[in-house]
Amino acid sequence: MEEAAVSDIQAFGYNPGDANARPLAVWCLLRQDLYLNDQTSAFLIVHWKHTLDSINLVDVIPGDGTELMSK
Repeated sequence: MEEAAVSDIQAFGYNPGDANARPLAVWCLLRQDLYLNDQTSAFLIVHWKHTLDSINLVDVIPGDGTELMSK
């Protein structure tokens, strides 16, 4: 946590220069619930679609009690 902001970066993929790596037409729709410290409810819910070629953000849902902060 830095300056009241939380970040979680995850990277997936393959090396397109690898002769054994062949992208397939597969995809997966994923949901990730994000929690802060010992909270029992998620402060953010993220839906994303993961393929071998890309990761696309589908939806971001604020949890109960999550508020927009302005500078």
